Amino acid sequence: RDSTLPIMVARVLQMNIENALKLETRNSKPETFLFFFFLIILSVSASAQSVIDASGRLECLQLGNGWLNVQTNVITPKKGWKKKLSLNEPKTLRFIKTSSRQIWESSLLNETERLKFDIRQIVHETRGRVIFDVQATARDEGETEGVFFWIDIPIEPFAGGTWQLGSHGGNLPLKLSSEIYLADNRANEIVFTSANAPQQSKLKIRF
Repeated sequence: RDSTLPIMVARVLQMNIENALKLETRNSKPETFLFFFFLIILSVSASAQSVIDASGRLECLQLGNGWLNVQTNVITPKKGWKKKLSLNEPKTLRFIKTSSRQIWESSLLNETERLKFDIRQIVHETRGRVIFDVQATARDEGETEGVFFWIDIPIEPFAGGTWQLGSHGGNLPLKLSSEIYLADNRANEIVFTSANAPQQSKLKIRF
């Protein structure tokens, strides 16, 4: 979308991201891939509040005195990226809520392409953080590009600000006239800082 900056946080099935991936194989099938995703807000507000839709996709976060429309998804594209499964259209969905956590259990299915994944997301908030603990389990033999945690971040709040991904960083454009490619780098976090002074807002994504 023109008003968002998409970020692909982790390709779990094929990329070993330092400190982000644990792999467990049980009799070779099914394969269970665990990764942890941390979304941290640093702003005027010390606490984080979030809105999550019925499928377990983050829709917005409290940032200072307002809200930031950050949207997340879990995507498993077919080899070649021509088709993909996502939380947009789960085959089955189960929601569990406890006193401290919210749990979404989804099944993503494409029988023609022999793609089937069970996705389990455990979400909780603590000390200004919204934490996603995601487990993806392959249930069929179809070839995929991997499992991705996808984030769409609105451009306007960070226009003219800065970004930092490990040793790479730079300035963000004031307007997004075309798609831009920031970096491809191994790192524990990526940070976006707004240009609004003196109370600059930061969005920190840690995994």
